[in-house]
This record gives sequence, C-alpha cells and structure tokens, in this order.
Amino acid sequence: MLHTFVALVQDKPGVLTRVASLFRRLNINIVSLTVGESERPDTSRMTIVCEADSDAHAAHRIRAFLDKRSIHPRAISLLLALTPTLATAQAPKPAPPHQTPHITIRILNARTNKPILDERLNISLRADQPGGGTLPTDKHGLILVDIGDASTIRILSNMYADCRSRAELYTNYPISTIRSTGITTGNLCSHISPPPKPGELLLFEIPRTYIPTYPHSPASSLPHSDENPNVPGPPPTH
Repeated sequence: MLHTFVALVQDKPGVLTRVASLFRRLNINIVSLTVGESERPDTSRMTIVCEADSDAHAAHRIRAFLDKRSIHPRAISLLLALTPTLATAQAPKPAPPHQTPHITIRILNARTNKPILDERLNISLRADQPGGGTLPTDKHGLILVDIGDASTIRILSNMYADCRSRAELYTNYPISTIRSTGITTGNLCSHISPPPKPGELLLFEIPRTYIPTYPHSPASSLPHSDENPNVPGPPPTH
C-alpha cells in the first residue's frame, strides 16, 4: 500500500540524507522523493511516496520516531503527515473479470414437483436449429446456459415427456424476458405452476413410462357392448 507524506524542511546540507535514513531505520521503502520550493523563505517542500502496510500504522511510526528524537531545528522544521494516499487511488484498478451472460433452466417433475436430475435437454440458441445440442441437468435439476449474444432460446425434452402443449413445443423464448422476469412454461400434466424467477426458464416433464389413471367409465347397456355381449341387438330395419 502506498502513502504520501509532505515535509517542510530547511534548506540545510544533510537534510535529504537524514530523511532517507529516517525511513530506512523504520524499514519503510521510499518509492519516490521530490523536493521543490515552498511558500516559506529558506524552506523546501519534500514530497515522499512510501510503501507501508497500513495508513494509520505508517503515520504513527513516523510521528513517534520524530517526536522521540525531538526534531532538531537545523534538520527538519515541520513534518505534515497528510492523509495517506492509497495505492489504489494512484494506480489503475484491475479490470473486473469477464462474466459470460447466462440463464438457468430448471426442470421439474410435473407429478412430484421434484427436480429431474438425469435429463439431457435439447437446447438451441438459433431459431433455425432446434436440435443444436444437449446439456445435462445437475444434482439440483438445473442447467446453466451461456447465452452469448443470442436473443432467443428453444428447448425440447429428450429423455422425458414434455408437458407443454404441442403449439408451445417449438417456441422461441425471448432471453430478455427470461433475464428480467423469468418464464414458466405450460404444464398440461398437473396443476403445478410456480411463479417465474428472473433469469430462469422453468420446464415441466414426466417420465415416459408414466401411465395416467382415469376413473372407470359407467357400464354401458347398449347391445353388443363389451359389458353385455349376449344381449341381442335390435331387429334390422328395412
């Protein structure tokens, strides 16, 4: 960490050597030292940039050293320890690491409302290439997609049955909407429909082996039906 100190010193031989020795004894490295005229006669302004571990600690060590030795008037008349200047204020700040824009696809089992962990979703960031590639879900049922400069995304189920309507299967979802508010896709398999989250595209699937159960239909009294195979039918009409 860099600090800046300004000292008003008398124009006497040996002053520069004593100031340099002061910092050397304190084991403080001098990065730069400049001397120029001041507004006082027979006095020069000395600007010292040094490297130390902390603002308060560096200033305290220098003041204590000078006070302990009761500054001799022929050497240094006044030391002004101005507010130390941090190195970050003088040196350019490092550029922040580049972050690739991305969105998250969350896949839920529409019957259990639990994440699907073994899907490999077909994902395309180009409207003319619906089968561009596949990405697996992680242990939380999530897929992190680097979107680059794409404006839309299209998804298709692979190992599970998609719960969207046929009209929605080939939808190009706008990435700007996903990032700002999130999108929850249609769900024909159950009544689960949680609100979307910004940056997330939520998809519902069910296992392909799942066979839905329906209530039994009422018994039919129509002749020749499966329930009444031996009942004769009506006479033929002429």
